[in-house]
Amino acid sequence: MGQDNKLQIFLPAMPDEWQRLLDGKGPDTWKTEMVGHWHPPLGRLWFNPPRPQTGGYETFGSYEALQTRYYELFETLKMQGRLRSARLGVGTGSIQDVHSWSERD
Repeated sequence: MGQDNKLQIFLPAMPDEWQRLLDGKGPDTWKTEMVGHWHPPLGRLWFNPPRPQTGGYETFGSYEALQTRYYELFETLKMQGRLRSARLGVGTGSIQDVHSWSERD
C-alpha cells in the first residue's frame, strides 16, 4: 500500500522482457494465486505462469472476455494442481466477489 492507502502495482516496462521478480532455484512446484478484477472500462487478470513461460498479467476490454479467460485458466491450473487460490471481483469502490476458490476449502 502506498502512503495514500491505494494499492500499488508494478508492470514490466517491456512486456516481451518479462521476468519473475521472486523465484526459487529448484523445480517449479510453487502453486499460484490467480486474481481477476473488472474495474470499468478495464479488466485485469494476474497469475504466475509455469517456467519458462512469461506473462501472468492480461488486460481485457470487456467483462465477458475477462470472465471467459478467468474460468478457462481456473480450470486449467486447477486440473494441473498448480492453483492455490482464485478470486474474480467486480467493482470500483467496494469489490463484489463473483467467484472465489481456495484449495483449503
